[in-house]
Amino acid sequence: MTGTQSRIAELAAQVAQHTQRIDDYLNQNGLPHPSFHAESPSDLGLQPDIEHSRTVVLRASQELNDLLQHPRDLLFNHHVRICTIRVSDICQFSKSAAAQCSGISSAHLSVRYRIQGTGGWGDYF
Repeated sequence: MTGTQSRIAELAAQVAQHTQRIDDYLNQNGLPHPSFHAESPSDLGLQPDIEHSRTVVLRASQELNDLLQHPRDLLFNHHVRICTIRVSDICQFSKSAAAQCSGISSAHLSVRYRIQGTGGWGDYF
């Protein structure tokens, strides 16, 4: 593409620009940065224009991710991403509490997602 920016370059620029806006806002207001720590806030409480930037980053990064994958990998990774999100949510808690809170046994998770191993939580930690 001579003379014009490719779609992936546009998306990368959007991610960089809007991520910087969010980072600057959090720093200027002394707010915590997003993390997966248990004490991290569940909601960033961003003002509307910064929330818009967060949405732009999420959409642009997802499209960039999708564009840079082969169609078969794209389909597989969307399925895996859904499973990973659920497992990562569970990982924020203790092994026994995770099973109790969700009401789902580790054996059921192993069968449902065809996870190899003993079926115990130790396979994930």
